[in-house]
Amino acid sequence: MPELNFNIPKPQTGGQSSSRLLKAIGVFAVLELVLLLGILISLNTRKPIATLNQKPYDSAKGRETAQHLERIGLFNASANAWHEFLDKTPLDNEEQARILFRIGTIRQQAGDYENAVLEYINSSKTAKLDDLDDDITRRIDECLRTIGKFVGANESLAKRTSINGAPSDDVLAEIGPWKITKNEIDSMLEAMVDRQLSGQSGNLLDENQKKHREAVLKQMTSPENRQRFLQEFITTELLVREARQLKLHESDAVRKELMEAERMILASTLMRQKFAAIQITDSDLKNYYAGNQEAFAIPEAVKLAHIHVKDEKQANEILAEVTAGKDFAELAKAKSDDKSTASQAGTIDQWLEPQQASGWQQTLVDAAKDLSKDAVVPKVLKSDKGFHVVKVIDKRERSIKPFDDSTKREAHQKMLQEKRMEIQSMLFRELFDKYRVVLHTPSQQ
Repeated sequence: MPELNFNIPKPQTGGQSSSRLLKAIGVFAVLELVLLLGILISLNTRKPIATLNQKPYDSAKGRETAQHLERIGLFNASANAWHEFLDKTPLDNEEQARILFRIGTIRQQAGDYENAVLEYINSSKTAKLDDLDDDITRRIDECLRTIGKFVGANESLAKRTSINGAPSDDVLAEIGPWKITKNEIDSMLEAMVDRQLSGQSGNLLDENQKKHREAVLKQMTSPENRQRFLQEFITTELLVREARQLKLHESDAVRKELMEAERMILASTLMRQKFAAIQITDSDLKNYYAGNQEAFAIPEAVKLAHIHVKDEKQANEILAEVTAGKDFAELAKAKSDDKSTASQAGTIDQWLEPQQASGWQQTLVDAAKDLSKDAVVPKVLKSDKGFHVVKVIDKRERSIKPFDDSTKREAHQKMLQEKRMEIQSMLFRELFDKYRVVLHTPSQQ
């Protein structure tokens, strides 16, 4: 069996061994380079896994997603979804411009005024839309003024109005290059009327709502009222501009007031939306009238005449003259100290209801309510005002109002009030549960 040599061999020396080593290194380097090139070529010729698995963009679903995000108030996400829709959907210039305008309104609603202006400008550059041109101008102006860029707003407005042509002849006022037109003021007045009527629209029957709105709007847009509103609008606009220049809106106190105003506006808007769902038909009104007769009762009442004097003896003398047959009206004109009734034969204008009279009139009603028409109270009456000789001019028996237009309006108002109370009560119960409200009774010390 041959012997094995376990000694470590000594390294060889000389140029031949070095040359072999260098050649080996070179061969390995070339092989690595070839391998790397092969990998790169393979990567460039193969599709990425993500691309293979990615589904094509569905424009219909993209539009639906953008609309849904907008409806639920996720404005930034909605704007991004609309932009993705624009990037991946072939559209003509007009449709692109309309969507850009829509994105601008979304950004403006979200308070992103600078990007809203950018969207509006891109919309107007993409295509000229006559039906949106004025709205774009107004919204750009609103955004710039909201962030205090009044100079920019004026320049933008001046540029757009110079491009679009000279303003119409119905310019009512100018603030720098901003020309305030009659149509603008009338639109503001119309919006104001609609806001006011939205809170009480249920007070009117459906057939009268439109007529009532038209009448109110006609009154508000009369030359006198329009001019008054214009002056108030300009005064407010100048104050707001100066306040923003002074950065008053950035103070903590003003921010708190704005937040409180926002709370009240949001709360009242929510209630108006809830109340808008109330529907009252003629059949509802008839049923309500039939089931609530007492609510339409006309109470008994008396109409009286009196002769008022400050001296009891004189009052008794006048009563004796009336009892003897002297004309009550002539005595009242000649001797009554109550000048407001003396000139009309002592007659007190209104009907006096036993349950509603007050003060010195209550004394007179209590004494006369059981007497017949034309009867004279048989004794002098004393009140905190003085002494009275009293005659019953007329009497009204208790009755129920007939079901006519006037009663329908009254029934509508009563039903509306009741339904609003029901909605409000139900809503508060739901919100108390939803937001887990707990009211603690303070301990009595």
